[in-house]
Amino acid sequence: MLANQRLASSVLRARPTGIIRSQPRRLAHGTHTYYDAVPFGYRNKKAFRIKYVAYLGTGFALPFVAVGYQLHNWAGSSA
Repeated sequence: MLANQRLASSVLRARPTGIIRSQPRRLAHGTHTYYDAVPFGYRNKKAFRIKYVAYLGTGFALPFVAVGYQLHNWAGSSA
């Protein structure tokens, strides 16, 4: 048992410590100096708001328009 402790301590002493200290920090984050919620810049907020509402409104209305179109075609084909 004493031999195992000597072997372990000699292995630790023989290990080069310079390699460990010279490795870069891979998972470190730098300080965030500027925060913006969107990944792009916009200058005219009113135009951006109109385009954003139109985009979301189109996506929300599309299923209802598709259902209305299908119901209209189904009702027209039976007459």
